[in-house]
Amino acid sequence: MVALRTIVRFLDSTLKIADWKNHDSSVNGVQVRGRSRVDRIGFAVDGCMATFKEAARRKCDMIVVHHGILWRPYMHSPTLMRRQLAFLREKGITLYAAHLPLDAHPKHGNNAVMAQLLGLQGLKKFGRYHGRSIGYEGTLKKACSLKGISVDIATMLDSDIDVLGFGPKRVRRIAIASGKADDCAYEAIDKGIDLLLVGETSHSRYHVAEEGRLNLVFGGHYATEVFGLRAIQTLVAQRFSVPMVFIHLPTGY
Repeated sequence: MVALRTIVRFLDSTLKIADWKNHDSSVNGVQVRGRSRVDRIGFAVDGCMATFKEAARRKCDMIVVHHGILWRPYMHSPTLMRRQLAFLREKGITLYAAHLPLDAHPKHGNNAVMAQLLGLQGLKKFGRYHGRSIGYEGTLKKACSLKGISVDIATMLDSDIDVLGFGPKRVRRIAIASGKADDCAYEAIDKGIDLLLVGETSHSRYHVAEEGRLNLVFGGHYATEVFGLRAIQTLVAQRFSVPMVFIHLPTGY
């Protein structure tokens, strides 16, 4: 067992949680405090009852999620919130959330990890959101066909993708912004990006991509946001001798 405060301190420091206090609608860090000692940690994209029940079944004392249950401004059903809080407290499970800190981290974040897996070089910050950049852009060592890079992205995500192929047929400059980041299409166009990978699909960006001659790839909100959690799980496992599980509950979106 490891003291909860020790693990929380490590996560807070590694993810620089305090730096995001005024730049994220999520209440990052501990959202619900459970047992003071942790014997098993679960990692999951979404803080929801399905995750909480599976964590309890697997005897987790702590869950680290990307999408927590506390947001500013408050945007939750009081009925659902009461159920979630009651369940977590009854089971003594700590809920820890890392939203934008886990998108933007330069080494362990969703976007940085995907950029590394795609072999992008010369990474630069990309994707302004709430006053800070949460994504990354870079270049492939050699230009690749749109079809070829699309296959690489689908393989990396292990998921079907939607491609709006309005940009160049040979791609080199790529930008990545996980989750619901379709607004980044404007920035990509202004910066001359060949291909932008985001999570959720968006009707409203179809004509933007077409007029801006941008290849816009929708990889799925869930599928683009597992990478940071898996990276942090590996990091925590290297630091603490505590069993860990990844709770994989894809939504298809």
